[in-house]
Amino acid sequence: MPASVFEGFFVRGLQAEGRLAQELEALGYDSRKPELDYPISLWQQAVALARRERYAELGDEDAYRQLGRQGIFGFAQTLVGRVAAVALPMIGPAQALERVPRYRR
Repeated sequence: MPASVFEGFFVRGLQAEGRLAQELEALGYDSRKPELDYPISLWQQAVALARRERYAELGDEDAYRQLGRQGIFGFAQTLVGRVAAVALPMIGPAQALERVPRYRR
């Protein structure tokens, strides 16, 4: 996963600090020293951690919906997200979905 996704989700969207930030560091993501990309397994662990930390009182569906909203808003604040926000309306939803596998590589 690209570092920009981690930045958008955890730094800008969730504004991870305190215990959440420490637990993310323990998993392998330090927002003060980001790497270029991260394994998908780390992403999955980090999102599950955020779900437990921020929305323990909600069911999975509602918790992940809230995380998704925060993540999208946060990603839109990154450099890559701002570029995507300009490009996506021009290419349309169908082409955007076709490109997702390429973006994830």
